[in-house]
Amino acid sequence: MAPDRTQAILKFQQDEVEMRAIGDRNWVSVGGTFEEQESSGDAALLTPDVVCRDIVQAIVGSLGEVDSKGETVNGIETEHYELSEADLERLPELLGTNPGTDLPQKFQVGVWLARDGRWPVRLEIGAEDKDEQGETLGLSLSMEIRDVNDLGISVVEPATASGN
Repeated sequence: MAPDRTQAILKFQQDEVEMRAIGDRNWVSVGGTFEEQESSGDAALLTPDVVCRDIVQAIVGSLGEVDSKGETVNGIETEHYELSEADLERLPELLGTNPGTDLPQKFQVGVWLARDGRWPVRLEIGAEDKDEQGETLGLSLSMEIRDVNDLGISVVEPATASGN
């Protein structure tokens, strides 16, 4: 059963964005101050739910002919898949670019699925390319689900800038 509470911390070079969701309420913190957000929109772009439902679910469709190797991640038995360009024709679209956009010159995608239930335990996407001026561009996205069913984890409603 999916949790009714989630917390995600996104790190962008020097910045950190924290997102919390409880039921249908969402909060976003940039610079340490939480503000309540509408339930839909860009704030939910890379939450664990969105990454699992949209990105991983689409990648899983490419795994049919890809070999895997068994690995244990955070105490969970998984199958680890490394994906190639041929396996990931829809990668640019999944990452939010236009369909038909070329894949970067270099990229790697790894996905670890739990043997029991095939839910994502870890996802790593890395890409590197050059822009029109020859400057290097890069992307690194990683997500790891750990401490599954740990009763000590709690996601609480944050204090907001308005004092709620």
